[in-house]
Amino acid sequence: EPIIFGGDFNAVATTAEMVTFFATSGLKDALSEKPDNQECDPGHLIDHVFYRGPYKVFSAIRRCPWPSEVADDIHAWLSIVLVGEDDDTRPLSERLRDMPG
Repeated sequence: EPIIFGGDFNAVATTAEMVTFFATSGLKDALSEKPDNQECDPGHLIDHVFYRGPYKVFSAIRRCPWPSEVADDIHAWLSIVLVGEDDDTRPLSERLRDMPG
């Protein structure tokens, strides 16, 4: 059955609970599937999005909040876009070029 499951776990991936979860849930970690090479504070990843089913990660972005907007929050925000495994994710210009007629 397809599942999308995410939230603020307040636990990094190396805690015993998260190691057990990764090993037994059968879910994929979206950020691990498509790492954000510009993410901030990589050692403090405590928010997660997991999934299983007919999906693939189209984009995964993790950034730190701006201090002037979120003064007392240390959490980075996380944006994950999942698409169907068979969805055409090429840029629109490429898809239009390949259309017949």
